[in-house]
Amino acid sequence: MAESDLIIAVGARFSDRSVCKGDALGKTVIQIDIDETEMGKNVQNTMPIRGDIKTLLPRLTDISKEMDRSSWIEEARSRENEIKSMHSGINFNAKGIISRINGKFANAVVATDVGQHQMWTAQHWKFEAKGGFLSSGGLGAMGYGLGAAIGGKAAGAERVVLITGDGSFKMNFNELATMNAYDIPITVVVLNNSALGMVRQLQKVFTQERYSAVDVCDNTDYCTLARAFGISSFRAKSYGELEDVLSRVDGSKSAVIECVTEKEMNVEPMVRPGGGIWDMIYV
Repeated sequence: MAESDLIIAVGARFSDRSVCKGDALGKTVIQIDIDETEMGKNVQNTMPIRGDIKTLLPRLTDISKEMDRSSWIEEARSRENEIKSMHSGINFNAKGIISRINGKFANAVVATDVGQHQMWTAQHWKFEAKGGFLSSGGLGAMGYGLGAAIGGKAAGAERVVLITGDGSFKMNFNELATMNAYDIPITVVVLNNSALGMVRQLQKVFTQERYSAVDVCDNTDYCTLARAFGISSFRAKSYGELEDVLSRVDGSKSAVIECVTEKEMNVEPMVRPGGGIWDMIYV
């Protein structure tokens, strides 16, 4: 988006939680929405189109087939490979964990809470047409994930996986009782770095490692916690242990998998507070 010359927004509000001031400057914007009041409310449009996407999108698709995107696809793949190479020096890292879970549950609906795990899931999970992604975006709703996963299963998903962090999981783990009471099979993966990782990362970068109230060193035993609610639980500290756990978990019954990770694993790239997507940095 930062390097685009044309932005086609379909049903997007351009709210201040998703678009920083100036993000669309110098770009042609086509905003498609059925609600006329959304047109130009937050970003000045050069071409507002009011209508039903069921009618409009097929027309745009036909036009886009004629475009040559080969150079941009090559650039995008190069950047994707750059992201994939991150954390290669950490033995048990987010990319490796999420990729292995993704391999086991390729067509699952995946939900997240809020924090680093949310970003890593968006980066590394290969979403299929049969699956789906339930996330609260930039709303910062810690504790959202478990309820969203239950909702995904209630809506008819065959397999549902929740990827959460130890901080977010503490916000709403009581819903494990709901899962058990109504026999709702969800695979819960807790990335436990004993910290509020996203806030810790911000303090690392922008306050010169002056950490405050982000290290969660309470020694919570998440496996025992899950069993107290009648849910099977497993702990993994390596890829070998994780693969052994995944050989015993198929999503047909509820399970909590705790993956013990390092605090120093960061999400990259990131945007400076108050900055726009043109202001990405690497930690």
